[in-house]
Amino acid sequence: MQLEGAQLADLNFIRSWLEEEEHEYNRSLQLDPESQLERGFFCNFAAISRAFEAERLEVLRVDGKAIAFHFGEFIVPGITEVHPAFRGQGYGSVIMNEILGRARENEVCKLHVTCTTLQARRFWPKYGFRPISEFAEDHYLVLSHPLPTPFPPTRKIRIEFFEEMDWYCKDSGGKAYKTVELLGAIDGNQILLSEVGHDAIIGDDVSGDRRVQVSLDGEMILDTWLGTDEAEAFGFVRHPICNSYFAKSFLPTLRI
Repeated sequence: MQLEGAQLADLNFIRSWLEEEEHEYNRSLQLDPESQLERGFFCNFAAISRAFEAERLEVLRVDGKAIAFHFGEFIVPGITEVHPAFRGQGYGSVIMNEILGRARENEVCKLHVTCTTLQARRFWPKYGFRPISEFAEDHYLVLSHPLPTPFPPTRKIRIEFFEEMDWYCKDSGGKAYKTVELLGAIDGNQILLSEVGHDAIIGDDVSGDRRVQVSLDGEMILDTWLGTDEAEAFGFVRHPICNSYFAKSFLPTLRI
């Protein structure tokens, strides 16, 4: 079983069970204002329809019926829901595993979901998603991507990423928003990294200009602004899917 592009019949069936779920939610509130029944996503049906029109809505089908749907790829918060009668049977995990596989294939640095229900807040941490604070609805997963090297990496690489103001104040308390320590292998004039080095962090993307410092075995070999020609020539580029800078290898201008 895998995600497939939604057809109009899928959208209509999804609407029918979302409407029924909304009806049950409203009925429970009328019977008991303190009801713990959680609301579904019928209130977001306009967004679901827009995703369908943009050919971004995907579904899981059982006996030809769309019993779960998803859009958003977890890059920006989308919507994922399983039909109430099919919950707890692993269908949410099928969706998660497929999207996680796509993220790893494309070396995406960070995934993001919004957990509006207690059930969601229990589900996503199973896959490593974490909130920026205890009660925050937004949950994030920062991914690592190991890289093969032609021989064992033994050189120590340290990458420090700074926000602009923290860079200017680093002598008076400004700190890197992320530090990456990994191993590298020298191949000619290149440094091959043992994993993708990126600046994705738990929480919102960093705003403003970003500075990067790279050290090889304790010796500084790069100190520049991300997004510049110098940083790109060295190896740092912006990820085409998520708002992160990353590198897979370095090409220093000095001897190594």
